[in-house]
Amino acid sequence: MTEAKTLRDKTIGENLARIRGELSQQALADAMRDRGYEWTQATVWAIEKGRRPMRLAEAEALAALLTVDITDLLQLPNWIQFESSISALVKAETDVLDAAARFEDHLLEVAHYADLLIAEGELPDDVERELVRMGTVRFEETVVDVVRRRVNLRGFGSPSGKYMRRYLSRNDEESDGERQTEA
Repeated sequence: MTEAKTLRDKTIGENLARIRGELSQQALADAMRDRGYEWTQATVWAIEKGRRPMRLAEAEALAALLTVDITDLLQLPNWIQFESSISALVKAETDVLDAAARFEDHLLEVAHYADLLIAEGELPDDVERELVRMGTVRFEETVVDVVRRRVNLRGFGSPSGKYMRRYLSRNDEESDGERQTEA
């Protein structure tokens, strides 16, 4: 059995045990048998220990029986979600750095051709002003604004956690410092 499959079956079993609460394994097995599944107390025990995988039809019937969403049975423990989030963050950081490099490359390319056009007297003043404005884009501020907006949209709510507060307050201080420097 692969490690991922074992972890998935164990996670489903742990979630079932938690969701089942005070309902006995025997009572759950009886209720599943009433729905046409050949479950015994030993079946419930094996699923909860991660030793027996659950079929999709069983999971659907079980979720209906326990009045939960089927995704509640699949919910990964917080530490796994934490590790997954770190991996996603590392990938996103790489993507942002790559995007920043592409942004800078394109900005340099625009500046190069603008200089050629200015030397030839072919670039109007209003376009030159726009190029100057584009050259002062604050990439960091743009990223922080996107993060703030997405934190609110993704339902994290108010930043009550220690690390979320630290991240957002650090960026507030950096933005305030940059604004004071610019003034």
